[in-house]
Amino acid sequence: MAIRFYLGADHNGYALKEQIKRYLTTKKIPVQDLGAERLVARDDYPDYAIAVARKVAAGGQGILVCGSGHGMAIAANKIDGARAALCATPFSAKMAKHDDHANILVLASWENNFAQVKKIIAAWLTAQPSRVPRHLQRIKKITRQIAEALKINGPFNIQYLAKENEIKVIECNVRASRSFPFVS
Repeated sequence: MAIRFYLGADHNGYALKEQIKRYLTTKKIPVQDLGAERLVARDDYPDYAIAVARKVAAGGQGILVCGSGHGMAIAANKIDGARAALCATPFSAKMAKHDDHANILVLASWENNFAQVKKIIAAWLTAQPSRVPRHLQRIKKITRQIAEALKINGPFNIQYLAKENEIKVIECNVRASRSFPFVS
């Protein structure tokens, strides 16, 4: 079975990530831990957020954990194809995956204990992306907004791949600028 679930955490989320890894493994869910491999007090959350987001954008799901969750979500969402959502309740996790097709669950270790996190993950695992036209239209609008932002910065060529009601940019040639730091 191919690894389809990716985990990442900085020093603030490390202990909770390790608990999550054990929990998913007991549920027979294939997991690949992209770090941190050990507790490093001065590591940087973007390293783990970007590593997980790149893997997820190629296929799969992810969980990221840091202190507040905000930095992980911001960094992961810079990767084309990643849709990271910071969720503090089972309901928010279910709705992020259902309505917004989020593919990365972001958790805040400062706000949630492991008992709460298990409930959030359980809701995430059972939720399915919506096929309701209004939800799909919203995902398309987000993708178009990325294309519009790219137009501002100069020459571009964007092609879309529509697959299973999901839109993904499959080719993008654009000149980078400081006003739109797009990471692919």
